[in-house]
Amino acid sequence: MMRFLIITLLSFLLVFLSFDCRAQIIMPREPVILAWYSLRPPVDTPKGYKDLRNAGFNYSFSYFNSLDEAEQSLKNAENTSIKVIVSTHEIKHETLTATSRLKRYKSLAGYHLKDEPSVEEMVELDSIKKLIESNDMTHLCYVNLFPIYAGGERLGAHDYRQYLYKYYEMLSPSLLSFDHYPIRTDGFREDYYKNLQLVSSFCKQKALPFWGFVMSAGYGVFPEPTLAGMSLQAYSNIAYGASGIQYFTYCSPGPMEFAPINYEGNKTDVYARIVEINHNIKKIYRVLSGVEYDTTYLIGGIVNGEEEPRSVSINDCKIICNIGKGFLVSNYNRKNKRYMLIVNRNYDSFQSISLAPERKAKVLFGGKKIIIKREEHFNVSPGSALLIRVF
Repeated sequence: MMRFLIITLLSFLLVFLSFDCRAQIIMPREPVILAWYSLRPPVDTPKGYKDLRNAGFNYSFSYFNSLDEAEQSLKNAENTSIKVIVSTHEIKHETLTATSRLKRYKSLAGYHLKDEPSVEEMVELDSIKKLIESNDMTHLCYVNLFPIYAGGERLGAHDYRQYLYKYYEMLSPSLLSFDHYPIRTDGFREDYYKNLQLVSSFCKQKALPFWGFVMSAGYGVFPEPTLAGMSLQAYSNIAYGASGIQYFTYCSPGPMEFAPINYEGNKTDVYARIVEINHNIKKIYRVLSGVEYDTTYLIGGIVNGEEEPRSVSINDCKIICNIGKGFLVSNYNRKNKRYMLIVNRNYDSFQSISLAPERKAKVLFGGKKIIIKREEHFNVSPGSALLIRVF
């Protein structure tokens, strides 16, 4: 009887520890930085892929008219360090033929199944995914999900949380990708951070990496992408534990006023802005490599008429700001290493914030690399971030 009890307790402990180890998000050293609506004929040349790499990207996603087109593009991407997610008609309708032809290329990242599927459409996607995996278990089956503002009818679920659960249960994914474009000509979407929080907490529970988006093209209700606006979106995703940053779009698919590569195939000012942002986010990920994402706090803003707290104390450090557009404050931990990422949510103006560590802290990114031993004030530029290590 005693032996049975010991075995039962050990089994329970094993299950508990196993669950506990899974319930986390670990920050990668090298994030996925993906160009959406990227290179395709005639600009998907070896030079085009090198320009993509030089802008800081390591992944590319494109729609191709045929398998022949896709194969040629994969050949052009060889030896450029760019991995390509391919979308063609044949992936869905001639699945085994498509995977047999594409899987041999080292530049292949995976297969695109669907953008923004409803729950009902996930039934078919599951069948396609299983067929792909019967022939290729190595490469990614990529699906990108709706944002929270799509609404229940388009989602095919009661609410966004159920939508995420259905995706996880039906497709058994290796990652979660979703889009949300908060900066519009009529203002900033207040549900942006709710969307990030729901995805982040869900992925943390499932130990599932997630990729978020940056709007990098201007058209319709979306204004010209600025350095501050795109930086805010990239840093906000990192602040919630994202392991990948995706840009929509890289090439202009039509008469968009602003995209990194315009309809004629030429670089624009947006390209130069993205080079700077990707350089910065890589710095942040290198510091946070292997560190566990913990929690994100919103302070100093006004949402739905309600004021957020003006301060928060985490990692033995107090962060204080005035009421305005507010800040994100995220903390990350690994043994004796403790970090905070502080993001200015105002993409139009500087905002001030104060840090008061109990012992000391050090600025690693976003300001002078100083040691903080008492309360210090920082004027954070629009959409920018501070990365702090607390000792």
